Amino acid sequence: MDSEPKESRRVRRTNRRLAEIEIEQKERELADPNRTPQTTDDFERHLVALPSSSYLWIRYMSHLLTLGEVDQARLVGERGLKSISDDEERLNISLALLNLEHHYGSPATLDTLLKRTFQLCDEKRVFRHMISLMEASQCLDKAEQFHKDFLKKYKHSCKVWKEFCIFLHQQGRLDDAKQLLERSLQSLPQSKHVKMISHCGISLFSLGHFEEARLTFERLLQRMPKRTDLWSVYLDMEERYGSFESARALFDRILTLPLNAHKMRFFFNRYRQYEASYGTPERVRLVEEKARAFLAAKAAT
Repeated sequence: MDSEPKESRRVRRTNRRLAEIEIEQKERELADPNRTPQTTDDFERHLVALPSSSYLWIRYMSHLLTLGEVDQARLVGERGLKSISDDEERLNISLALLNLEHHYGSPATLDTLLKRTFQLCDEKRVFRHMISLMEASQCLDKAEQFHKDFLKKYKHSCKVWKEFCIFLHQQGRLDDAKQLLERSLQSLPQSKHVKMISHCGISLFSLGHFEEARLTFERLLQRMPKRTDLWSVYLDMEERYGSFESARALFDRILTLPLNAHKMRFFFNRYRQYEASYGTPERVRLVEEKARAFLAAKAAT
């Protein structure tokens, strides 16, 4: 005769069933491909199914770094490079390795890795990544050197010159940026000069250097007073960053230009929209009166 109390048997069966439920739950989690990996074993299992996912390899590296396993994180990155053939995915891992070496390695190991990365990946994207990495770490001297090295290789790229100018603007080094702009015009083809100068003006406006920004556009428009695209960009900047008075003054100047009716109608419409948004009904009426007077004068000629 079983002497074990029924209550004890019931408790034991309940505990056994709870343990079975817990095991089943863990098995379901392990089998779920969408489950976020939490452990090293989790990552290894997921990578069997997704060996070409740079996102997963980089997550694995980050996981190891949180555990202080720097060498293991490096090895995982190298394994990822060997497992992936897609250029974009390989670039992602290569940049992650550069981040790791910058934060946990030495200048020598970073330099060695950088040389290899330039050979394996899109050179321009590697340069831009290193510039951003150095800026984020406040290593501004190193960021500047990368800008200079970038320019040596791509001195005919307007975008590379522009990015260096913006970097100098951000540091408040306006005289250096002005000299760099002059140098850029000596290297870039004539067809890119207006683009380069206007980009510098936009950068100055966006960073609050209004006086220098306006001088940049004024000098450009002295040479090309009928370039309505440049007047339009100048207006964009005044509307976005300047005062109501400076924007209105620029509108009024544009309305005195010897432009054809089609182009002038565009600026009258824009002026009216501006006053409708930021002015008063009286100012809207004044713009409409100017437009009617202009059209009447054109019709009379």
